Amino acid sequence: TAFDLVVKFDSSSSVDFERIADLPIDTPGVGQVPIRLLADVRREEGPNMILRENVQRRIVISCNVAGRDLGSVIDDIRSNIAQSVPMPAGYRVEYGGQFESQQSASRRLAVFFVAVVAGLFMLLVPAFGRARDTAILMVNLPLALIGGVAGVFLAGGR
Repeated sequence: TAFDLVVKFDSSSSVDFERIADLPIDTPGVGQVPIRLLADVRREEGPNMILRENVQRRIVISCNVAGRDLGSVIDDIRSNIAQSVPMPAGYRVEYGGQFESQQSASRRLAVFFVAVVAGLFMLLVPAFGRARDTAILMVNLPLALIGGVAGVFLAGGR
């Protein structure tokens, strides 16, 4: 079984890789052996911090979207990633920040809209006496709004 082991030191520490390679490791049956017999000890540059979320490594890439709407930018990013970035097994891309907030607000707004229309319907049924008459009124409300806006526009109002 092989696994990666990463040891990090602050930049101010003087590290002698020969001493690290000679450190003894307990092994079953053989006793202690130096690390150099079990692993490659080498110096590599890497990120100074590994971010984790839900016990998984993550990397955050951020950008500013000046001059364009957020939805079209996300659509472009999604299509470019799908075409150009081969996604290895176990990796995924998530879109967050303002886009995540916008999606959450849109879902909430849709739920509230349905709740308000249902509440309005329930309040109007007793006023009209029949659910059928209330349904006809509710279906025609968007058309009345369009006609009202068109009338104001044609009359020269702003």
